[in-house]
Order: sequence, then structure tokens, then C-alpha cells
Amino acid sequence: MMFNHLVIGIVLAWFLHLGCINDFGLGFLFDEPSVSAPVVRATVPNPDPFDLIQAAQKERELLAEVDRNPSLEVSSDLALLELILGKTEDAIARLEELLKGNPDEYHVLANLGTAYEISGRSAEALRMIERAYEVNPRSHLGSEWIHVNLLRRKVATPGDGSSSYGHSYAGLDFGSDFVPRYNRSSSADNAPTSVADLRNHLRRQLNERRKFVRGPDPVVASLMFDLGNAVAVISPGDSLPFFGEAEKLGFGNTSMLSRRMKFAYGVRSQRWWDRQTQLMPRYVAIAVLVFVIGLGARVIVRRLAKASASRGEAV
Repeated sequence: MMFNHLVIGIVLAWFLHLGCINDFGLGFLFDEPSVSAPVVRATVPNPDPFDLIQAAQKERELLAEVDRNPSLEVSSDLALLELILGKTEDAIARLEELLKGNPDEYHVLANLGTAYEISGRSAEALRMIERAYEVNPRSHLGSEWIHVNLLRRKVATPGDGSSSYGHSYAGLDFGSDFVPRYNRSSSADNAPTSVADLRNHLRRQLNERRKFVRGPDPVVASLMFDLGNAVAVISPGDSLPFFGEAEKLGFGNTSMLSRRMKFAYGVRSQRWWDRQTQLMPRYVAIAVLVFVIGLGARVIVRRLAKASASRGEAV
């Protein structure tokens, strides 16, 4: 039975776009990366997946504890573990019961919205996630507008939503030119004005979603492409790895991706050449120094050889 639950959890993790999960005391599963001082040249978001065996062990502990202490915190964390382990209906029932007594509790709203999303109830999921975002817009570094937009797209265009918002599932517009430019006015109305904030929000959402989605996926690929564009606006030469990862994840608009990768590669190559040009005087100085040292060494060797030969003749 335990093995079946683990298999279900792995299957859900592979196919579903779970992005908003919130715990009270499960830090071993939900460690939050620090981005208080974000670095532009950051690595591509690709965190380790959840430890499902550890999650199953913790679930057994909380099942025993919830009978003694049916608190909001314990019950909410138990529901979250059930969700991760594939027991979606159990999690929904537990969260719906919690919601009756805690209608404005962010953790309950957000996790119930995610559970509805997993079960295919997109309209109900959107309602819960929008409400959670209203209650706590700062959660997940303020990035939950992305989750809202993904659900709006699902509700507006059932299926994969491929006809809505072009290639950006988050509703972002970076133009179609060779060089990406963030067009705030034509992007989703809840998207941030600052490109730096946009970059950080996309990184946060990808760090969460990639705990579940490891292989090719249209939603994650779209978010990765958007992140590449945001990085390109700030520091063009650093965007190539993100576009490359979007390609691995199966980003659909291959012609657009090809243009942006060529742009990023061109900028990176130019930056390398500019660096070599800046270092050229140093290279020349080193070459001259090596030449002088070599010439001096040859002179010394010749004089020593000549002196040795003179001593030999004298003997």
C-alpha cells in the first residue's frame, strides 16, 4: 500500500503543475531559498525533488498526532503531505473541513486551491488561489500572480490553453524582435513593473514547480523562457543558459526561441571579445616580459659556456 502511494505521488509530480504549497512545520520538505540579495548570474532553477519516503514517514507521525491535537497547523500539514503522496481526495476533504472554521487562512486557501488544480477542478482552484493572493499577496515573494494567471488561462481555454496569451502562460510580453524588451502595458495587468521583480518571481515559481516537474513540460518551459527574457533585459549575456533549459523542457515556439538564443549567444561572444580586448595590453606586457627573460637567459647561458670553454683551454 505504501509503495502504491509513492508511485501515485511520483506520477502526480511528473504530470501536474503544482506551484503553490504552504506548510507550518515541514521545513525539511519546504526549505525556502534566500533571495534577499538576488544575483543576476544565477544558476538555472532546478531544485532537488521531494523526498517522498521522508514525507510518508512524516505523514504517519501526523496521523497519530492529529487525534491528540487536531489543530489548524497539524491538520493543514497533514493535508499537504497527503497531497504530495497522491491522496488528493483525502487532502481536499481535510482542507475543506479546515476552511469552514478558517475562511481567511492563507495556508488552507492556497493548498486547497492547489488540490483542486490537481484534481482538474480549475475554476474552483482559481477561486481559492485568487482569494489566497488577496489574503497574503507577499507570499512566495509576491510571485503568486503567476499561479493566478496560469489558472486563468486553464479556465479560459480548457486543455493546455495553447491559444491564449501567445507563448507566455504567465501573460508576459517581451516582443517578437531579436532583442527582448519587456512590454508592461501589453502584459498581464497583475505583472510587476520592475523587471528585477519579474525575474525574482519567475525564479521562485520555477524553484517550486521543478520540485514536481522534472521532464519536458509546456508550462515550465514557458516560465523558463520568460525568465530567460527577463534576465536578458537586465544582463543579456547571462540569459543563454535559461533559453537552453527552455529548449530542453520543450518550449513550443522554436523560431522565437532560436532568435533569442542567437541574440544571447551573440552578446556573450561579444562580451568575451571585449574582455580579451581589455586584457590585450596585459597579454602584450606578459609576452614582452617572457621574451626579455628568455633573451637574458640565453645571454647568460652563452657567457657561462664561453667562460667554461676558456677555463678548459687554460688547463
